[in-house]
Amino acid sequence: MTITDSESVTARDVLKSPPLASLLMERSFMSSGGAIRYRGRSTRPQRKQPHHNYLGTIRAAVRRFWVVIPFLLLVAGQGIVFFTLSGPISMPDYPLHDGGAWSLATGQWQAPVNDVTDSDGNIKHVQRLSGPANLFCDSNGTRNELVTDLIYSLATNNGKDPERGEQRSALDRHSAMCTFDGRANQYLPLLYVPQAIGMRLAMHDSQWTSWTLLQSSRAASLVCYALVGALAVFLTGAGKWTMTMVLASPVPVFCAAAGMADANVIVYCALYVAIFLRLSRVGKQFGWKQTLLIALLTIPLPWLKTVYTTIALLYLTLPARIWTWNKKLAAIGIFALVTVPIQFWSAPRQLLWTSPGTNIAANREWMLSHPGRLLIMLLINVVFLLTFSIWRYWRQWMGWLLPILVITAAEIVPWKAVRSRFNESAAGKSMPRKALMSAEEASSKVAGDDIAGASCVSAARIDGSQYHLHHNADCRNASNIAIGTACIASGLSLIFLFLSLALTWTPDLAQSNGIIVLAGFQERYIWPLLPMLTLAATKRYQSITSKD
Repeated sequence: MTITDSESVTARDVLKSPPLASLLMERSFMSSGGAIRYRGRSTRPQRKQPHHNYLGTIRAAVRRFWVVIPFLLLVAGQGIVFFTLSGPISMPDYPLHDGGAWSLATGQWQAPVNDVTDSDGNIKHVQRLSGPANLFCDSNGTRNELVTDLIYSLATNNGKDPERGEQRSALDRHSAMCTFDGRANQYLPLLYVPQAIGMRLAMHDSQWTSWTLLQSSRAASLVCYALVGALAVFLTGAGKWTMTMVLASPVPVFCAAAGMADANVIVYCALYVAIFLRLSRVGKQFGWKQTLLIALLTIPLPWLKTVYTTIALLYLTLPARIWTWNKKLAAIGIFALVTVPIQFWSAPRQLLWTSPGTNIAANREWMLSHPGRLLIMLLINVVFLLTFSIWRYWRQWMGWLLPILVITAAEIVPWKAVRSRFNESAAGKSMPRKALMSAEEASSKVAGDDIAGASCVSAARIDGSQYHLHHNADCRNASNIAIGTACIASGLSLIFLFLSLALTWTPDLAQSNGIIVLAGFQERYIWPLLPMLTLAATKRYQSITSKD
């Protein structure tokens, strides 16, 4: 194609023609070190003073808040159903949950502990408490069943709890006080804070009963769970729907509506993972403020349940350019400086609850003398007991786990990338071939001092593509490391969990040859680990080290 003088393409004409103008302007700007050149003249843009757009931040937060609404609707709907249809003491281990909240609400958590030897030879640190007789001492129609069994019972009995009427008749009246051996010292008091607040509010009424006490405790537990869970969903980012399904599942919502301490553990672990995802998207190097924040957030993990402290390994996967190892070690030091003394203080006061016929000393001796067989037993239970439980109780288990897995799989698929490639392909096919050829010919004629030339544009493209390739590779590596660490943390938590069951819940462990199915595992134990599924969902959408 021949171009005459009257039809010659100048650099200024090219710069004025979209969309080629924007591409060449950008490449020329990059190749000239930040200066835009017009016919040999260079003009460098003035640098704006850095400022923070608070109004834009508020608008972005409001736009992101809508994702919390489905979570709140799901939790509120299920919570109201469980709150009104299920009895307040229809839950597993109700003396643990209600007794712990009662001791904290009345200040008895500091009561003295006595060492008592039970019939199996175990030395237990027993704490004597005083409370309503119709709640802790008398028969009151309690249902000590698994969470999934209680939910399944409501679903198959037209939403009726057969023991709720008996529970109300026993609890909704004034009662004398009695002395009982509580289980409040099985965990640290931090575990029961929301439920204790609800009980304290109920005690402001001089005519309170055990029924109103428990109902207020359940309401406070559900409200606290919904608020903290909404914050976790808001901070999660790309994996928000996975986090929503994990926290809005019937199992944790029932725990919250029943006033169980497990709801506090689940929602705090979810918030801990969500804060990790939020901090990992900042893209700036962490200072001492972020280091102190991470240390303070990690401290409550062993106070809630020690087996879930392994989730803290996620923060160690942050790249050194984001969080240096000096600051990581400092955070570990702060964590150890606070938690170790408290653990030493609480160990002589902590109650180890055992099943009938279990001798802790004999089980501990067998474990220390047979470490290999112990490891095989733990691995077998981690791998096969979960599979067996899901297969045997698939209606209860898969009814709660299947929606979570489906949403996670849907978020892993890069729908945005697929749609973007489809649109680009459609746009390329619809553009006339003549327009494409004229754009290429015009760009090939550009030379001289006006712009660095087509070769510089191509070089800039190559350099930019190489940069993005390296950057994306770093992001993929960081994301894969985080996902692998989450798998390791989950495996370690399950191993520690089965180890505690082998120690305190398995009679005659020495005669078992180490190959047994450990009893005592419950479905709610895996829910604090499920929020880490959001790591797989966020991998496709955002890098671990990119800005939010």
